[in-house]
Amino acid sequence: MKLKTIIKTISTSCLVALTAFSLTSCGEEKNSSNASISSTTSSSTTSPSSTTNSSSSSNSTSATKEIISIEEAKKLCTSTDATVERYYIHGTIESISSYQYGQMVITDSTGSIEAYGTYGADGVKRYNELDDKPVVGDEVTLYATLNLHNNTPQIKSGWIVEIVHHSTEIDDSKYEQMTVLAARNAESGKLVKTTGVVAAITYANGPTPNGIYLVDNTNSIYVYSAEIANSVKVGNTITIIGEKTYYILDKEKENAKKFGYEGCCQLQNAKIVSNDNGTTDYDKSWITEKSVKEIYETPITTNITTTIFKTTAIVKKVPGASFVNYYINDLDGTTGNYVYTQANGKDFAWMDKYDGKVCEIYLSALNAKSTTSGCKWRFVPISINDEEFVYPAEKVPTFVMDYYAKGQMFSEYTGDPVLSLINSVSSDVLKFSDAKITYTSSNEDIFYIATENNDTVLHATKKVGYSDITITVSYDGKQATYVERIEYKEPAEVESITVKAAIDATDNTTVVVKGIVAASLVNKVGFYLVDETAGIAVTTTNEQMEKLGLGQEVVVSGKKVTTIGSNPGQTAILDAEVLVNYYGKQDYSTASFITDKALSELPLGEDNKTNPKTTENIYTLSGTLLFEGDGFSSKLYVVVDDTKLLMYTSSANQYNWLKDYENQTVKMDLALCNWNGQGVKGSILAIYDPQTNTRIVNSLNFN
Repeated sequence: MKLKTIIKTISTSCLVALTAFSLTSCGEEKNSSNASISSTTSSSTTSPSSTTNSSSSSNSTSATKEIISIEEAKKLCTSTDATVERYYIHGTIESISSYQYGQMVITDSTGSIEAYGTYGADGVKRYNELDDKPVVGDEVTLYATLNLHNNTPQIKSGWIVEIVHHSTEIDDSKYEQMTVLAARNAESGKLVKTTGVVAAITYANGPTPNGIYLVDNTNSIYVYSAEIANSVKVGNTITIIGEKTYYILDKEKENAKKFGYEGCCQLQNAKIVSNDNGTTDYDKSWITEKSVKEIYETPITTNITTTIFKTTAIVKKVPGASFVNYYINDLDGTTGNYVYTQANGKDFAWMDKYDGKVCEIYLSALNAKSTTSGCKWRFVPISINDEEFVYPAEKVPTFVMDYYAKGQMFSEYTGDPVLSLINSVSSDVLKFSDAKITYTSSNEDIFYIATENNDTVLHATKKVGYSDITITVSYDGKQATYVERIEYKEPAEVESITVKAAIDATDNTTVVVKGIVAASLVNKVGFYLVDETAGIAVTTTNEQMEKLGLGQEVVVSGKKVTTIGSNPGQTAILDAEVLVNYYGKQDYSTASFITDKALSELPLGEDNKTNPKTTENIYTLSGTLLFEGDGFSSKLYVVVDDTKLLMYTSSANQYNWLKDYENQTVKMDLALCNWNGQGVKGSILAIYDPQTNTRIVNSLNFN
């Protein structure tokens, strides 16, 4: 069938004379336009004066202004300065590049010209503030100034004094009518037609609307369309047609495929069929209630993108240098992720009033960030309610069990875990303190619980077998219990080489190396592997990191390289897999570290940009820790006299564990790194407390 949309007509301060003149002076062009498409039109005209209401004298003056062609307008563009005089220019909107500023290209029979920005007829309201906006395919009359930009003629500022809306007939015969849930489940490329309520509008840089969440009584889906997002309001019930797809950023496709993420479930190439312009609340009857933890830990192979969940969570605002991150964390205050912004946080400034509060949140994972180390859901809040929240005391034991007590132990071990277990939990947010956690072993010949320096520690006797560990959480006379079965197995026998042998191995060969997990990498997922012979940087996945702890003795397999991509200069083991974990908690050896070099004597020069040998040693030396800048633009330097070495970070926040030692001279274990071939930077494995000489290890990726 053919479906014709209904056109909304507006009328404000009509200039009858101007309207009549406009329609007459460009009637030939409009007739030609109407002859080529089947459409319904309506027009609205407003006064071009921003300072006075319409009057007979102003109408008469305006009416004498002739509409010039685009070709004539271009000839008037003679300077980068805008013309003092304004001109009436009429054309059809060919494209809109900015829905915030109304940057558009208009055409007539003589050519096309870009309007840098458009306003209402008062010359004050920008395009995005207008109640009635012209869209692609509509005709407009602009009261405009003209200039040259990069030697190209343009309309500098155009006041929209007339709109002729065109509604082109839509052939929806190829689109199948279905619910939102059915659209979600449709195969990629399916042409669908669906009806729902606009629950939220998303924004890109500007911020300017670039998409919507559409909800019916079955589910929700994201619709990527700046045109639709700029022509609807939250609460409108709309019918649209579009193409079902799964979207992934081109640069993330390879990693997404690696981990089984199929992309953002959405509709694209969408058009509005009808809009009731109402204020209906979106249906929530179908929405499942889950914790942030449950949502965040949903396997990446289960596509939950753009479906809405209900949760109770904490909103946290974290300002950066030129942007703001908003986090939605579970009630433990840490489990969760940042809100996905495409406008440096400006699109979520409305969340400021919820900062630090426990709220009822309707939440969606818009997409998943896909990197070499894994895929993680990125959130978009749909709506938030911050009514007074009181966490019931009787739920505390279950909460502590689910978020803190359970999951500390692996199901099997191949060495003594020496695992410190949590024995008490308090929460300022949920207003409870000192919920006790105790542990008992059913078979102490296999695993036993010990108290060491006020810590509760799980040990293995290294006898093969299993034990049931009963966990009990007690608070305010209430208890929760849970039993975890753990097994001890003999470690596999694997032939391995030393770290120094791995460093000397041929590039791009697989090496199997044994060593101690010594310290975290920074701005990379991985760790430093150290034995008596040397230390080397090892990258891996988040999944592999979850199996590891500092001080464990491990055997890993990975590709030894001195070139990362096309950038030579970094010796490392890439994409490592843990073959054997002997566990334990050992201090790493410093026997191979170089101790007789000052910072100025290290190979830091320009000629070492492509020299991987620069990164093959670890040094023990003293230097002053200097933090510069704030937030995500901050930096950390190690300084000795006139030598200043920048640490490799995304921001100095990754070294916040050293803040207590800021501007102090400390002894440290320091590696050089050059991951991008742009120059040598530093990586601190550990510092030694100046008062106690206690080693404090970088545990960034192990937190």
